Amino acid sequence: MKTEIVNGIKRITCQILIVGGGPAGGMAAKWCAKGGLDTLLIEKKAEIGAPLRCAEGVSKSWLDEVGITPDPTWIRGDMKGAILKSPDRTTFQLDESKAGAEVGYVLERHLFDKALVRDGIAAGAKVMMRTSATDVIRDKDGKLIGVKAIEYGEPIEIYCDCIVGADGYESQVGRWAGIDTKLKLNDIDSCIQYRMVNADVAPDYCEFIIGSEAPGGYIWIFPKGNGVANVGIGVIGTEAKKKPGLAK
Repeated sequence: MKTEIVNGIKRITCQILIVGGGPAGGMAAKWCAKGGLDTLLIEKKAEIGAPLRCAEGVSKSWLDEVGITPDPTWIRGDMKGAILKSPDRTTFQLDESKAGAEVGYVLERHLFDKALVRDGIAAGAKVMMRTSATDVIRDKDGKLIGVKAIEYGEPIEIYCDCIVGADGYESQVGRWAGIDTKLKLNDIDSCIQYRMVNADVAPDYCEFIIGSEAPGGYIWIFPKGNGVANVGIGVIGTEAKKKPGLAK
């Protein structure tokens, strides 16, 4: 990675620029660096993995597929299966062999995200925190050659051979590059979640409640041990728009 000052602005040059320090960004950093590429990851927040943005469940088969070795430091629960409740409250309890990807580990997500980025750093990637991408940079022919960013309040420019937009499901980087990343309301669930204590839940089964209380989505209970659980509801965007008080 090369750093210089050009016309009063800090300019960084690398081969691969990854925007976003979540699991996708961390994995991209790891494998790009392992491949011998000069890799830089930028993250707008001050801490990897914060604030929490999901129910913290992950499929065991997915971890195996992408080559992540389970680590007890970021696993809070090893689930045996899943409990499904239908609209009439009929309950189905499925073991891991039948629940498939709906069962796995309940994580300490902030530690999981940090571990993935740490693996990227160990492979040789560089990481810059509190660095927000603000636009892409194109050459005179319109080819993408980098991004403009703000690092600790100061403008910088990062030039690269390849940009990886790992900045979320409606990627701004993708949008700036000309890709339509907008999603329709019927492709999005609006969710709210609380971390609850003294929860009377099965300690090693994730619970999914499907039906009218969460149209187009479901209610989930993900146990984290010692009576602690992530409890949330997701409602499809079209229903949430029609009934703004639905999730109250």
